[in-house]
Amino acid sequence: MIYHSDYQDYLFNRSEVAALLESAGYPLQALSKDQGKREGEPPEWMRIYAAKSALRVHEAAWVINGKEPPESCPRSTVYDLNIRRTLQAIVDSVKLGDIETKNTDWHIDEEPQTWLVSHQSVIDWCGSVGYEWPLSQFMKPPQVEGETSIASPQHVNHQDKDRLHEEIATLRQEVAELRATVEELRKSVPLHPGSLMGMAIQAQHRYWGNPEESRPKSEVIIQELRKEYGITGAQASAVDKVACPINRNKGS
Repeated sequence: MIYHSDYQDYLFNRSEVAALLESAGYPLQALSKDQGKREGEPPEWMRIYAAKSALRVHEAAWVINGKEPPESCPRSTVYDLNIRRTLQAIVDSVKLGDIETKNTDWHIDEEPQTWLVSHQSVIDWCGSVGYEWPLSQFMKPPQVEGETSIASPQHVNHQDKDRLHEEIATLRQEVAELRATVEELRKSVPLHPGSLMGMAIQAQHRYWGNPEESRPKSEVIIQELRKEYGITGAQASAVDKVACPINRNKGS
């Protein structure tokens, strides 16, 4: 080295430096103890990410594959196929609502690299699709209000596991049925509420909830429709005819 600052351009073997200092009467006992304590332990980044309540989408993908996440999501050509597939699965699940996102000032719907996802939601998703969450060993199980403690997975017996699997299967079935119901309900919503068809659907809800008990007169409905929507008499009459579920001419 020519100048004192040249040290930053050189690399030193840590063990050789420790041996040299020890031979000179300055053993690095604290260093050797700390080194021995850390042997065989998981990397420190796992503990750091386990403490986070939310993760970036790319961070979750890297963690699932057991690798330390980069500071930002690199281009797809940089990382391996498994991570790319995991990342795409997470993005798709976020879009479907299976993974909860936390909206932030920099969250942009069309840019997954800006998404912040709930840590617990990612863990739940991993369990539902068969992924193992590498950070579980550092995390406490979620505490349920009113319970003092929750049994660890190794203490859950087979009966409890079977019961939990049945409950999960039942809940999934209920969710599927609810989604199907929502889709059916969407079909009954008018695409253009301001159109005559939209008015007819609203009029049917308002006047014809129970045709057996209540049969409002056509003149009353037409007058109210004209007043509310500002439409002509002919238009109001057309709306009334479409909304009416009975044949007034037969009186039934």
